[in-house]
Amino acid sequence: MARPRRVRPARARARDRGQAGLTLVELMVSMTLVSAMVAMVFALFLQMSLSYRTAAQIGELQQTLVAAQNMVLSDVRQAGARVSSGFRLAADAVNHWPLEIVNDSDGPDTVRVGYASSSGASVVSFDGTTLVLSDEDTIAADDLIVLSDPQPAADVDPAPPVVYDACVLKVEAVIGTSITVSTDPPWGAPGNGHCAAVTAALAAPPADTMAYRFALVGYRIDPDRKELGVLQRSSTGGVEDDWEDLGIGFTDLQVATRWFEDDDVTSDDDDDGDPELDWYAGDDQTTRTAAGSATTGVPIELSVSFVVRTSRRVNGVLSAATPNLTDPANEEHNPVGDRASVQLEGVADADRPDELRGEHVYRWSTTQVDLRNLQVSM
Repeated sequence: MARPRRVRPARARARDRGQAGLTLVELMVSMTLVSAMVAMVFALFLQMSLSYRTAAQIGELQQTLVAAQNMVLSDVRQAGARVSSGFRLAADAVNHWPLEIVNDSDGPDTVRVGYASSSGASVVSFDGTTLVLSDEDTIAADDLIVLSDPQPAADVDPAPPVVYDACVLKVEAVIGTSITVSTDPPWGAPGNGHCAAVTAALAAPPADTMAYRFALVGYRIDPDRKELGVLQRSSTGGVEDDWEDLGIGFTDLQVATRWFEDDDVTSDDDDDGDPELDWYAGDDQTTRTAAGSATTGVPIELSVSFVVRTSRRVNGVLSAATPNLTDPANEEHNPVGDRASVQLEGVADADRPDELRGEHVYRWSTTQVDLRNLQVSM
C-alpha cells in the first residue's frame, strides 16, 4: 500500500526558493553593474596614469633646462680669462674674440667662448715648432694651448684692463719642459706665423709670456636634425667639427648681449634711457663678435634662452604656440633674442617647421650672466 505524499508547509517552500540562487535576469543585472564599476575605475586609473606621466615629462623638461643652462653658463662665466683681448688661430691668422655669437633670426643661435686655465708656466723660448717652458706643467699631447703675452699698460689712474697678445697651438708631444706643437691645419702652419708677435716678445724683456691649457667651447642645436632638437657641444668651438650630442628636444637657443659703449650719448638703441648701455639681440651680435672685427664697446652682460619640448606626445594641456623670445617693439635690441612665437594650435604638421611638429608641451628659461668681472675686454 503506497504511503501518502507529505505536503510541506508554504513557508518552508518559500524559504527553499530563496536559497536556490539568482535568476538569470538578476545575474545579468549584477554583471552589468560590476562591469560599469570596473570601467569607471579603469578610466579613472588611466586618467591618473596619463596625468602622472605628463607631469613627470614636464618635470624632466625643467631639469633639462636647468642642466643646459648651467653647462653653458659655466663656460660663459670664464670667457676671456687671460685672453681678454682675443686670440689668433692658424686657420685664418686673424684675431678671434673670446665671445663669438652667430645669430639666426629664423632659428637657433650659436655661441662660442674661449678661455685659458688658471694655472700655466712661463715660456722660455719658441721657434715656431718647439716651445720650452720654465718648468713642467700639466700640458699633455693633443691639448690646445694658448701663449699669452700681457702688453705694457699705460701709467694712468685708474689702470686700464690688461691687454693680451695671444695665439693658440696644438700640442703634438711633451718631453719634460720641451713641447712640440703642430704645424698642420687647422691649429698650426709652417713656422706658425700667427704666433710671430709672441715669438718677438720673447726676445725682448720682460719675458712674461705664459703658456696655458686652452678651452674653446661651442654650443648649438644641430641644423641637420631639427626634428629631434639635438643640443650639441664642441670642445674645439666647431673648428674640428667635433660636435657631441648632449640632449634632444631643444627647439631654440637664443643669445642676447648688453654692451657698454663709452661716450655714446645719442644712440639709445634699446630705449632704456642710457645710450652707453645697449642690448643687442639680432645680427649686430654677429658683426660685433666676428673674427677680425674692430668693433667698439665692451660686452658686460649675456643672456641665454633655451626652449625645450616633451620628447613624446602628451595628453592634457598642450602648448598652443612656442614661447615668444623677442620684443615685438624692438626685435634687434632686447635682453631675450629675436625669435618670435610660432603658432601651433590649429596649424597642420606639414605647415610647421620640422622641429615643431607633433603635439608637445614647451617650456623655456632665460638666464643672464654678468661679464664685467670676467676679464672680457674687446
